[in-house]
Amino acid sequence: MKHFSRTKNSITAVIQKTIVVVIVIVSSVCGLTASAQDIVFEHPNNPSEFSTIRNYTNDVDIKYEIRINPNYHKRFNYIDRSSGTVITFNIDNYWTVSDFRVMDGYVYFCGQDNGCATFGWFNIDSVFFYNGNVHVMTLPSAVPYSMLPCLSVNISRFDRLAVERINGIDHFYLIGYAESGNCNGDVIADAWHSPSTGWHIFYSIEYQYDLDYQDLTLTDRNLVVVGTLTTSDNHYEQFLQYYTKQTPANADKSIFSNNVLCPIDTNYNLYVVPHSIYEQQISTTIVHTMGDSFVTFGENVGTSNNFIVVSYFNTPTMPPVERFLFKEDRSRLREVTFDKKNGVLGLVMWCTAEYFYEIAIATGTVSRIGVDRS
Repeated sequence: MKHFSRTKNSITAVIQKTIVVVIVIVSSVCGLTASAQDIVFEHPNNPSEFSTIRNYTNDVDIKYEIRINPNYHKRFNYIDRSSGTVITFNIDNYWTVSDFRVMDGYVYFCGQDNGCATFGWFNIDSVFFYNGNVHVMTLPSAVPYSMLPCLSVNISRFDRLAVERINGIDHFYLIGYAESGNCNGDVIADAWHSPSTGWHIFYSIEYQYDLDYQDLTLTDRNLVVVGTLTTSDNHYEQFLQYYTKQTPANADKSIFSNNVLCPIDTNYNLYVVPHSIYEQQISTTIVHTMGDSFVTFGENVGTSNNFIVVSYFNTPTMPPVERFLFKEDRSRLREVTFDKKNGVLGLVMWCTAEYFYEIAIATGTVSRIGVDRS
């Protein structure tokens, strides 16, 4: 694969020190292939072992996939369901993507590049049709940190992201992991580009090992992060932590108050579901519905009381207005999505391809929908 030159740009850290990041501009001419078929879901011929699909238009989806063995590859696919055409962009020799979002004709992504956290973007039509560029921002292996006991840290990866354009400025809201001696822990970051001052990234590290950040979403007014809190008696509880989004008046500021970093306080903007209500054993997912409302999905598997709990919140400052308990499947949640047009949540479980669940948010009605596989 062709080698590409690297240039440097600067990012401003939360303590107003400069972090050097690497920008990799990748031309999509390398590895660009196209294929057509009658059933788009049969692409590619070699199945992937990890894939994420996001909708772009009514008929087009963007897919990121990894295949480990055989024929290792990492790539983005442009899938036109109306024609069965698939265009592929390979990124084998560069970064690994852990999450991506589609907004206003762009793909925004995050992940890891040689042990350092990375994020970036590309214009969909430019890359897949006009040989355009992919922009990758890679953090250095040591970035400054203002709070003791850490002097510097390595933000080694970003796992999930949400993206918002505020007054023409794109904000990357990210959760991931940072490492530095005795203060390893999960991290929340806010990165954006200001036309006048360049790139900035502000971040906060939970180095007390209490909070495990697992997912995030944007509502009309808030960034809401969800995860698992470990109690002193080794119980696991679901938590919500939220930050008020920027407005056009402060779009060039961090989501952290006044651009000042504070250590993540387990009492700050935090709502916890006590384990006496249900034990939050493992992964938690969050989905924005409408306005400031959202839904969380918590799982308790691996015990005799396996179940999935769906909680509907009107605001992160109050307990949920409704909870739905799924016990019969005794399996993990595979996928969840929200149909904003009809106000319906769709849940697909790992254990079956015979049916899925729908929850009508307005009425709280739960339906089990059979799938005709004939």
